[in-house]
Amino acid sequence: MRQDGKKNFCECAGREGFNVHRRMNEFHQGVMEIKSPVSPTLDIPIKIERLGDRLISEELSEYFEAKAKNDIVKVADALGDLVVVICQTALQYGIDLDAVLNEIHDSNMSKRGGIKDSTGKLQKPSTYREPDLQKVLFPNHEKA
Repeated sequence: MRQDGKKNFCECAGREGFNVHRRMNEFHQGVMEIKSPVSPTLDIPIKIERLGDRLISEELSEYFEAKAKNDIVKVADALGDLVVVICQTALQYGIDLDAVLNEIHDSNMSKRGGIKDSTGKLQKPSTYREPDLQKVLFPNHEKA
Protein backbone atom coordinates (compact mmCIF):
# COMPACT_ATOMS: atom_id res chain seq x y z
CA MET A 1 0.00 0.00 0.00
CA ARG A 2 1.27 3.45 -0.93
CA GLN A 3 1.48 6.41 1.44
CA ASP A 4 -1.51 7.98 -0.32
CA GLY A 5 -3.62 4.90 0.50
CA LYS A 6 -3.70 3.57 -3.07
CA LYS A 7 -2.40 0.15 -3.98
CA ASN A 8 1.07 -0.24 -5.52
CA PHE A 9 1.14 -1.04 -9.23
CA CYS A 10 1.85 -4.75 -8.67
CA GLU A 11 -0.80 -4.96 -5.94
CA CYS A 12 -3.32 -3.67 -8.50
CA ALA A 13 -2.22 -6.55 -10.71
CA GLY A 14 -3.08 -9.01 -7.94
CA ARG A 15 0.33 -9.45 -6.30
CA GLU A 16 -0.33 -8.15 -2.78
CA GLY A 17 2.93 -7.26 -1.08
CA PHE A 18 5.17 -7.68 -4.14
CA ASN A 19 7.57 -4.75 -4.32
CA VAL A 20 9.71 -4.67 -7.46
CA HIS A 21 12.24 -2.20 -6.09
CA ARG A 22 12.75 -4.16 -2.86
CA ARG A 23 12.99 -7.53 -4.64
CA MET A 24 15.47 -6.33 -7.27
CA ASN A 25 17.59 -4.61 -4.62
CA GLU A 26 17.63 -7.88 -2.66
CA PHE A 27 19.04 -9.66 -5.76
CA HIS A 28 21.51 -6.88 -6.57
CA GLN A 29 23.00 -6.71 -3.10
CA GLY A 30 22.59 -10.32 -2.00
CA VAL A 31 23.51 -12.20 -5.17
CA MET A 32 25.27 -9.83 -7.56
CA GLU A 33 26.97 -7.83 -4.77
CA ILE A 34 26.18 -4.58 -6.61
CA LYS A 35 25.42 -1.49 -4.58
CA SER A 36 22.63 0.61 -6.10
CA PRO A 37 22.62 4.41 -6.11
CA VAL A 38 20.42 5.94 -3.39
CA SER A 39 18.99 8.54 -5.79
CA PRO A 40 18.40 8.66 -9.56
CA THR A 41 21.55 9.23 -11.58
CA LEU A 42 22.94 8.71 -15.06
CA ASP A 43 26.41 8.40 -13.57
CA ILE A 44 26.81 4.62 -13.53
CA PRO A 45 29.83 2.55 -14.59
CA ILE A 46 29.86 1.96 -18.36
CA LYS A 47 30.28 -1.80 -17.76
CA ILE A 48 27.03 -1.89 -15.74
CA GLU A 49 25.24 0.31 -18.30
CA ARG A 50 26.27 -1.95 -21.19
CA LEU A 51 25.26 -5.08 -19.27
CA GLY A 52 21.74 -3.72 -18.76
CA ASP A 53 21.46 -2.73 -22.41
CA ARG A 54 22.69 -6.14 -23.58
CA LEU A 55 20.36 -8.10 -21.28
CA ILE A 56 17.30 -6.07 -22.32
CA SER A 57 18.19 -6.62 -25.99
CA GLU A 58 18.72 -10.38 -25.47
CA GLU A 59 15.46 -10.88 -23.60
CA LEU A 60 13.50 -8.86 -26.15
CA SER A 61 14.97 -11.04 -28.93
CA GLU A 62 14.00 -14.17 -27.00
CA TYR A 63 10.44 -12.85 -26.71
CA PHE A 64 10.17 -12.33 -30.49
CA GLU A 65 11.68 -15.78 -31.14
CA ALA A 66 9.20 -17.42 -28.76
CA LYS A 67 6.29 -15.62 -30.47
CA ALA A 68 7.54 -16.76 -33.88
CA LYS A 69 7.66 -20.36 -32.59
CA ASN A 70 4.16 -19.98 -31.09
CA ASP A 71 5.50 -21.19 -27.71
CA ILE A 72 3.50 -19.65 -24.86
CA VAL A 73 5.82 -21.06 -22.18
CA LYS A 74 8.84 -19.41 -23.77
CA VAL A 75 6.84 -16.21 -24.30
CA ALA A 76 6.07 -16.17 -20.57
CA ASP A 77 9.70 -16.87 -19.72
CA ALA A 78 10.97 -14.12 -22.01
CA LEU A 79 8.43 -11.59 -20.72
CA GLY A 80 9.29 -12.42 -17.11
CA ASP A 81 13.01 -12.15 -17.79
CA LEU A 82 12.47 -8.89 -19.67
CA VAL A 83 10.60 -7.39 -16.72
CA VAL A 84 13.36 -8.52 -14.36
CA VAL A 85 16.20 -7.04 -16.44
CA ILE A 86 14.29 -3.79 -16.92
CA CYS A 87 13.72 -3.58 -13.17
CA GLN A 88 17.37 -4.34 -12.49
CA THR A 89 18.44 -1.69 -15.00
CA ALA A 90 16.16 0.87 -13.33
CA LEU A 91 17.77 -0.01 -10.01
CA GLN A 92 21.23 0.52 -11.52
CA TYR A 93 20.14 4.08 -12.28
CA GLY A 94 18.74 4.53 -8.76
CA ILE A 95 15.18 4.62 -10.10
CA ASP A 96 12.40 3.30 -7.87
CA LEU A 97 10.41 1.64 -10.63
CA ASP A 98 7.47 0.92 -8.30
CA ALA A 99 7.03 4.66 -7.79
CA VAL A 100 7.43 5.35 -11.52
CA LEU A 101 4.88 2.66 -12.44
CA ASN A 102 2.44 3.98 -9.85
CA GLU A 103 2.67 7.50 -11.30
CA ILE A 104 2.30 6.28 -14.89
CA HIS A 105 -0.64 4.06 -13.88
CA ASP A 106 -2.38 7.00 -12.19
CA SER A 107 -1.78 9.07 -15.33
CA ASN A 108 -3.11 6.29 -17.56
CA MET A 109 -6.24 6.03 -15.42
CA SER A 110 -6.90 9.72 -16.14
CA LYS A 111 -7.48 8.64 -19.78
CA ARG A 112 -10.84 7.21 -18.72
CA GLY A 113 -13.48 8.49 -21.14
CA GLY A 114 -11.03 8.76 -24.02
CA ILE A 115 -11.83 7.50 -27.50
CA LYS A 116 -9.83 4.78 -29.24
CA ASP A 117 -8.31 5.57 -32.61
CA SER A 118 -8.31 3.15 -35.57
CA THR A 119 -5.28 1.28 -34.15
CA GLY A 120 -6.95 0.79 -30.76
CA LYS A 121 -4.80 3.37 -28.98
CA LEU A 122 -6.74 5.38 -26.41
CA GLN A 123 -6.67 9.10 -27.15
CA LYS A 124 -6.11 11.46 -24.24
CA PRO A 125 -9.31 13.18 -23.08
CA SER A 126 -9.41 16.61 -21.44
CA THR A 127 -9.18 14.86 -18.05
CA TYR A 128 -5.76 13.41 -18.91
CA ARG A 129 -2.94 14.24 -16.51
CA GLU A 130 0.70 13.85 -17.59
CA PRO A 131 2.76 11.70 -15.22
CA ASP A 132 4.93 13.90 -12.99
CA LEU A 133 8.08 11.80 -12.99
CA GLN A 134 10.23 14.73 -11.90
CA LYS A 135 8.24 14.74 -8.63
CA VAL A 136 8.52 10.96 -8.33
CA LEU A 137 12.26 10.79 -9.01
CA PHE A 138 13.15 13.88 -7.01
CA PRO A 139 10.52 14.30 -4.28
CA ASN A 140 12.70 16.82 -2.41
CA HIS A 141 12.79 19.08 -5.50
CA GLU A 142 16.25 17.98 -6.63
CA LYS A 143 17.01 18.70 -10.28
CA ALA A 144 17.67 15.90 -12.74
